[in-house]
Amino acid sequence: MTDKSTIERVSRRQVIGVVGATAVVSLSGCSDDGDGASGPNGGASNQKRIELSNIEHKTEANVLHYLAGEATNLTDRDLKFQVRIDWFDSDDTLLGESFTQIRADIEAGQTRVWDSTYYNEREHGPPDHYEIEVHIY
Repeated sequence: MTDKSTIERVSRRQVIGVVGATAVVSLSGCSDDGDGASGPNGGASNQKRIELSNIEHKTEANVLHYLAGEATNLTDRDLKFQVRIDWFDSDDTLLGESFTQIRADIEAGQTRVWDSTYYNEREHGPPDHYEIEVHIY
């Protein structure tokens, strides 16, 4: 296992509310048996497509929690990850960003969210689309 696995930048220009929007999440750094001996950079690479259209109400909190739940299905080990969402208007102007840290305890079947900052829609207006970046440790 590497000391830090990175999930590549995913889902560029996802339009909020569009049916079929997906995020491609790649978890690298852990082989199937957990010893980190296979694959590039010492670990195998798992990839999963997450259908964001499955989220009933695409609020910020719902997107974060949905990604947290789906990302824990990528591995059988406890993990910590950070999710950053950049929110844009229709002209690709950055309106604001969100950030949260999530701890997944596989054995207990729980995820815990902490250290969150949220996009202020009242202050900046409703976003048109967003980009999601996830880092897994």
